[in-house]
Parts: sequence; C-alpha cells; structure tokens
Amino acid sequence: MNASQMLERKETGKTSPLPNFYVSKVGSFFFQLSWNTLSLAESHPLYINIIATTNRPESKHEQQANFSRGKHDFVGLDSDTLYTVKAEVFGIKGNVFVYNTSVTTLPLDGKEKLLTTGGSALSSAISMVVFACMAVFFA
Repeated sequence: MNASQMLERKETGKTSPLPNFYVSKVGSFFFQLSWNTLSLAESHPLYINIIATTNRPESKHEQQANFSRGKHDFVGLDSDTLYTVKAEVFGIKGNVFVYNTSVTTLPLDGKEKLLTTGGSALSSAISMVVFACMAVFFA
C-alpha cells in the first residue's frame, strides 16, 4: 500500500481519548477527575462510572458523574492511600471508552494540591487563547 492509498483509506477505529482525562486536584479524602468535554463529544458520551480501589478487596468505592460537567470530585476516600482508578464512559451505544490511572491521597497534614499535566496545561492555555481571540473578534 502506497502513501496515497493510505491517505484515501477510511479508518473505522477510534483514536485514544486518554490525553483528555487527568486528575486535577488531590486532597486527604478526595481527588478530582477532569476531562475535555469538547474533544470527546463526537462519541456522544452521557455519564462516567468511576471506580477507585486499593489492594484491599473491601475498599472499593464507586461513583457516577454526568459527562457534560467536565469534572467530578470523588469524595469519601481514606487519607494517604494509593487508589487504582478506572473511569468507564458510557454513551448512547453503551461503553464508549475506559480510562485507568493511579492516585495517592494526601496524608492528614497534607494540603490540597492542584495537579497539571503537560497535556492538560497546554489544552487549557490553547482554550484561553481561543476564548480571548473570540472575545476580541466579536467585540
């Protein structure tokens, strides 16, 4: 297959939405999971089922979030604990995609932290520039 054939061929697979998810805050008893609602809208997502587990089987926490909000505060966790987090996004046609990560809650004396990954910081900066340009254009 040559380069032009590759360009003409239509792919039916989905690209990975993983860079669109990130943990934006962590505290002693919670973390905040955030996601980009605009770039993931083509999948028609409705809600997210979030599961946080530790290495102890009795320590499974499950919560549901509305996808259109763009973030969810997952509360009720133990302090200073490593959690494996699985976020399953469901849409009109069922399960759309799955995101997995790990989060360690802070010790009791820890202060809330804002976390920014390179991808989320870049997308936030780009969004701010686009918004500012739109405001100037429409003014």
